[in-house]
Amino acid sequence: MRFDNFLIDGIVIGTSFVEEMEMFNIAIENIKHYKLWNSPIVWRGFNSSKRGTISFINNERMGYKGNLDDKVVSVISGLNLKYNPVFTTKDYNNARFFGNPCVFIPNDNFEAYVNSEINDIMSIKSSDKSSNEIVNEYNKYINEIPHTVEDTWQELIISCKSYYLVYPIQLMKFNKGKIKSPKEIKKYNDVVLLYNEYVSYIKQFVQKNLSNNPKLIGHYSKHYPKEWFVN
Repeated sequence: MRFDNFLIDGIVIGTSFVEEMEMFNIAIENIKHYKLWNSPIVWRGFNSSKRGTISFINNERMGYKGNLDDKVVSVISGLNLKYNPVFTTKDYNNARFFGNPCVFIPNDNFEAYVNSEINDIMSIKSSDKSSNEIVNEYNKYINEIPHTVEDTWQELIISCKSYYLVYPIQLMKFNKGKIKSPKEIKKYNDVVLLYNEYVSYIKQFVQKNLSNNPKLIGHYSKHYPKEWFVN
C-alpha cells in the first residue's frame, strides 16, 4: 500500500552515534530471538521527515494514511489485526515505489499475513471476490517470515506492536565493505554484516584522525563509545 503523506507519529531516531548503536544492538538481538538470521529480508517503503540509519516505530498509535476503498478497509478489518497493518515486500525495487526502502525488523511478537493472489491490497478494489473470500485466502504466520512466498513482489501484511526500520543506503554512505548495494542484501544476516562494516569504518576513521591530531579526543569522546578511547 502506498502512503500519501510522510509519517510523523510514533517514530524515534537516534540523536547520536551511541544511541543508534544501542538501537541496532536491540534490533540484532530481535533477529536472533526470532531466528530470522537466514530468513529472507522484508522491505518497507517508508517516508518520514525523520531519517537516520535506524528508526524505532511505535505501531500502537500510528495509523495508516491514504484514501482507502471500503473493500480494502473491510479486508483489513477481517484479518482481525491486533495492531495497525505494516505493509511490506521482499523486493527492494517494489519497496522503492512506496518510499525509501528500509529493512523491517520486529521488536516484539508479530504476525505475518500473505495472500498468494494479492500483490498489493489496493488491487482488490477491482476483484470479483467478496471481502470474506479474500480474507479466507490469507495465510497467517506467527513470529515467522514465510520462505514459501516465491514471488518477491508479494505483499506481506505484518501486525506488531513496534518495530525497527534500517535504512541501508545511510549505512553504505561512507562504507566500502563487502556489500556494495542494497540489492545485495538477501537475508537478515546480511544486515548485521552491513552494520558491523559500518561501525568498523567509523571506528577506523575516528582512530585515524586521533592519531593525526590527539587533541580531537575531547570532541570524539562525546559522540562515540567510551571503550573506543581506552588504551
